[in-house]
Amino acid sequence: MRVQEHFSPRVDNLSASLRRSVVSGGEQTREARNPHSHTNPDKPGQQRESGLSQMTLPGVLSRRRSVLGEKRFTFDHFVVGPSNRFAYEAGWAVANDRQGAYSPLYLYGESGLGKSHLAGAIGNHIYGREPTTQILYTTAEEFVNEMVSGIRKKEMAAFKEKYRRRCDILFIDGVHFLSGKEKTQTELSHTLDHLLNFGKQIVLTALDPPYQLSHMSDGLRSRLAGGLVVDIQPPDRETRQKILHQKATLEGVTLPEDVLELLASRISGSVRRLEGILINLVAKSSLLGRAIDLDLAQETIRSFQVEETQRVTIDVIQRLVADQYHTEIDQLVSRSRRRSVCYPRQMGMYLCRRFTAESLDTIGRAFHRDHASVIHSIAVIEKQIREKARVRREVGFLAQKLGMDVSV
Repeated sequence: MRVQEHFSPRVDNLSASLRRSVVSGGEQTREARNPHSHTNPDKPGQQRESGLSQMTLPGVLSRRRSVLGEKRFTFDHFVVGPSNRFAYEAGWAVANDRQGAYSPLYLYGESGLGKSHLAGAIGNHIYGREPTTQILYTTAEEFVNEMVSGIRKKEMAAFKEKYRRRCDILFIDGVHFLSGKEKTQTELSHTLDHLLNFGKQIVLTALDPPYQLSHMSDGLRSRLAGGLVVDIQPPDRETRQKILHQKATLEGVTLPEDVLELLASRISGSVRRLEGILINLVAKSSLLGRAIDLDLAQETIRSFQVEETQRVTIDVIQRLVADQYHTEIDQLVSRSRRRSVCYPRQMGMYLCRRFTAESLDTIGRAFHRDHASVIHSIAVIEKQIREKARVRREVGFLAQKLGMDVSV
């Protein structure tokens, strides 16, 4: 059957849906994800979590579209695999234990692996069972901005009231953003103490475990590590295949097994890259009137400039950066602070952080820099990406050279 005849009207919806959603992990059956589901009528697969996309959660703080209230962010849509099974079980336990036994729950891992999805699933599940629960969701950046505003307007009493007394569950996304912000760290420490003293639930996400957060006070670091600390790793090949299968199935698209295997074996790293490949594959099939097969899948992969044998490593990035900025690797790892060396070095550390799974310490050792220097370098490039179109173009170009997602 020609795909165009069936899927053409669905391409736009598929693209929008896949871009919005990140699913990580992989078990296809609800029973496999939840071996005890027959004893719990509220566990995923036993009860439909309907209406979540329309609900209004009390006190949702985020200015951007919140993960809370989104129907796709549920336990049913969180595919479980070896890389995230413990995180899933921890999230499920928190969602069903209102005693705060695992508070705070601290989820960490690279961007795009499902931390926000799991946090949203916890909040949505709790709200579905207890609609009167006061659930506050914010990002660390928004927490900082709101606190600064409270100080300037002399409204800190209202700020503290909101976060400490009008809150049953607090979600803070991206706590690594608080690096170096001493006053905010102190305020958050007091807030966490207050909530924990009253048995409230706290869910936090970050890129790194608490002990690797640089320029963070020992007091806040100990509080972050005082509950359940869980990491989420990139999905393995089998899990990636199940992710693709689930996403395609949810959108009514049938992918042949050999295509699934090819995509899963060739596309690694962020789950968003899997979704991007799937969007392009279905779009090509529909617009060109071609069936989804191995030939089309291989063409789609090539269009993403993904090398079959290339694995992005620190060494690969160092060679690329040295070549593109007309310097030498020896200079990149030297103590030189000349602009012609310092900027490429910072770019190299940023690319390593973004496109490899290496820790900050490992990146630092590769560039002969300490943990704090790596954090600073990444922050410098991130700031320039936001402010300078030239730097955005450079990052996009280098990402393409690496065969990676070029969105910045």
